Amino acid sequence: MVLVGRTEATLRQTAQEGPDGADMHPWVGDVSDLAAITAVMNGVADRFGRLDVLVNNEGVAIPGTVDQIDMDSYRTMMSTNVDGVFFAWTEA
Repeated sequence: MVLVGRTEATLRQTAQEGPDGADMHPWVGDVSDLAAITAVMNGVADRFGRLDVLVNNEGVAIPGTVDQIDMDSYRTMMSTNVDGVFFAWTEA
């Protein structure tokens, strides 16, 4: 199982806390960045020979109402929650 996330430390911790015997491989990449997710997908395919299943489980939630959220926060949410899903599926 390949785990993709933005920070290596968090990925390693998640892999260590996973089920006993699970073969987890942390892979640093930002799903909101098309070039980064393309590199991840290509790297996974090169290393493991193929990609069998893709679970898009990324997400960012920034609290606040529409009038309280600034444009940078909005773009962060949309680029991760929407663009990231699209990028991963188009590259899978």
